[in-house]
Amino acid sequence: MAHFSNFKYEFIRTPLEQPLMRLREAAGYFHRRKHPELREVFLEGDRIEALWKRILRRDSNCIDAGCHYGSMLSRFCGLAPEGKHLAVEAIPNKIAFLRRKFPEVDVRHLALSDTPGTASFYIDLEKTGFSGLAQHTTGNFEKIEVTCERLDRVASQDRHFDVLKVDVEGAELPLFRGAIEFLKRDQPIVLFECGPSGPPAFGYTAGDLHDFFVAQNYSVFFLKDALEGGSPVSRDAFEAALIFPFKALNWVAVPDTRIREVIKKGAV
Repeated sequence: MAHFSNFKYEFIRTPLEQPLMRLREAAGYFHRRKHPELREVFLEGDRIEALWKRILRRDSNCIDAGCHYGSMLSRFCGLAPEGKHLAVEAIPNKIAFLRRKFPEVDVRHLALSDTPGTASFYIDLEKTGFSGLAQHTTGNFEKIEVTCERLDRVASQDRHFDVLKVDVEGAELPLFRGAIEFLKRDQPIVLFECGPSGPPAFGYTAGDLHDFFVAQNYSVFFLKDALEGGSPVSRDAFEAALIFPFKALNWVAVPDTRIREVIKKGAV
């Protein structure tokens, strides 16, 4: 198995984390100026941070599925320091890193899907954040075997989870199909990624993903609309947003029972 360095992520969970994140944001200024048509996508990072600040309590419990090197998990730990968090990651090198950086977090070495067992997993050796259960981007990949499990069987029933973040490079719908009982039980706020190339690699459409949430009595929102008291996105608008120039790559799904709690009219 090829080895790659974690060194550039060592700033995570240190005093340098937030300053370096802001520096990285500033470094992308000219790229953002060059692509004004992607303005909504470039604003997603700030909007996700605003969402967490709105909904997380000090004792909220969160799940980070597709944890990568833990930048999102670090925000969960910072904003909800009394929470009992769960992190799931498939790449062995990252698991060792996460367990060292987050000793208080339950870190599981798994891929999440709707079918327990083993499966092939494709590591992008240059951009490991694009690794997943299917190879749908160009690059230099290494195939490994990973253990797969349903989130229904992984999410501990000894606590209530408030938030589920999912970034699994196209395997979102299989993951959610393996989490139906969990979604019914805990009704978490779900932040999930959905881009144009992921769903086809797993044999479904973006519309299928939207339909799944509607069937579970969830509403899907653009991040901006979730923050500003807007309306849920329709199936057609959800699919259209994934045609270039993209209107969104990250989405928030809210249980219909929690809409009034989360989607505050007139909020900024």
